[in-house]
Amino acid sequence: MKRGLLVLLLLIIIPSVSALSVTLNAPTDAVSNSSTSFLVNCSVTEETYSMTSIKLYTDVTGTWTETSSSTGNISSAQFPVSSLSDGTYTWNCLAENANFDTAFASANRTFTVSTSTFSGPIANQSWAEDSNNTNVFDLDTYFSGATTYTVSGNTSIRVIISSDNLVTFSPTINWSGSEVVIFSSDLGASSNSVNLTVTNVNDSPSSILNISNKTLDVSENYTLDMSTYFSDIDGDSLNYTISNSHFSVSENGDLLTIIPETSWTGAEEVYITAADSALSASSNVFTITVGTVTTTTATTNTAPSVDSFTPDADTSIEEGEAVDFSVTSTDADSDSLTYAWYIDDVDQSHTTASFSNTFATVGIYTVKVEISDGTDTITQSWTVAVQTEEELEVASILSDSTDSIVCGNGVSEEGETCTSCPLDVQCESGYLCNAGICEEKKSSTKAILIFLLTLGGIMGIGAFIYYYTTLRKIGRQPGNSRPGVSLGKRQAPPVNVSDFYKGRR
Repeated sequence: MKRGLLVLLLLIIIPSVSALSVTLNAPTDAVSNSSTSFLVNCSVTEETYSMTSIKLYTDVTGTWTETSSSTGNISSAQFPVSSLSDGTYTWNCLAENANFDTAFASANRTFTVSTSTFSGPIANQSWAEDSNNTNVFDLDTYFSGATTYTVSGNTSIRVIISSDNLVTFSPTINWSGSEVVIFSSDLGASSNSVNLTVTNVNDSPSSILNISNKTLDVSENYTLDMSTYFSDIDGDSLNYTISNSHFSVSENGDLLTIIPETSWTGAEEVYITAADSALSASSNVFTITVGTVTTTTATTNTAPSVDSFTPDADTSIEEGEAVDFSVTSTDADSDSLTYAWYIDDVDQSHTTASFSNTFATVGIYTVKVEISDGTDTITQSWTVAVQTEEELEVASILSDSTDSIVCGNGVSEEGETCTSCPLDVQCESGYLCNAGICEEKKSSTKAILIFLLTLGGIMGIGAFIYYYTTLRKIGRQPGNSRPGVSLGKRQAPPVNVSDFYKGRR
């Protein structure tokens, strides 16, 4: 009796433990269907209490909420979901027992509605290297219900889908090979695998570096690594020939040995041709000199010429500014020209006909380019005055008052004279500026000596004239014992001077 009461008391004090669990049966997770309706099924396991309801939760309305429910002591429920738009939806079932315990399945499931369909297949495509396959097909021909499309699987072939859903294939330059792509619609439909093949087209070899002039001893061979001077994008093996009959070549892979005629001397212009199985390319023309070249041969070269250059005059800039330099050159012998740029005789390691430099420090710089045809070299140079902003303003004021564009930059330039621009054209010690020209100073001692000699000559001539016109005449009068001397008695002039001179008459 006491034991029965104890068991009853324990049943009242200790509540029952629920073992409620939910299983999602259909549809399977992540299923896709072109139908706009789904039938959802779930079941419940409960060993302690009776069931009161099973409810379906979905986000078909855009919000996670209860969609429908079944009530009663049931162990499973089936819910229809219809009138769905294209898209992916999430669902789960919520079970509740008589003890008000609730439980969802351990994980949600999804299903996708896709009314877009694909009717194919899309044919495989093949075309030649270095060309586009344009507007090959219209995706709208193969898909229904779709608006936009994507493509996957391509790396070296660009797939372009136009606004009208026309497809163009554009491979990388010089690429050949195959890729497999798949097209997909925005509603989840996918195409078959489409094989794209770009067939190889032979490309010509190309010259990548000029060959410089060579000087050899008599009967001396010379070896060149031709991989330095030619390339072939297809990776084809190349064969080489030389244009001049005084030379032959021997090949060993990329090594080419130039062999002059035995005992031959002279200088010849040559070029080398590289060829694959069908196409070829030639190097620049260069000169090979073997042994001693006669004067006649050496003087036949015509030096290159500068046709134009930029800037067309020396220039003044503010510190930190950049200046672009360029030259246009020609060579009457059609020789290949090389270029070397220098700033204050420091090689800038730049070998094209144009050059740009930023002048970061105040100062006067000489920029020079040397242009060579392999035999003769000519130069073109510029003077660049790099100044502060204040110095440039002063130079501008000076240029307004003189004929020189850059007067006051410390550089004597064309058109500047010691009168118009004394800051730039300064006369050396011992020279003076006269009418724009620096002239040597005249010695003051020499000038005084010349003056005294001139004065003495004038006085001598005056004395001579006086002697012949006056003294000699007096000396010839009667009563004079010597020429020019009067021995007569002097008469004292009267008090009245006028009477005296009248008596003299």
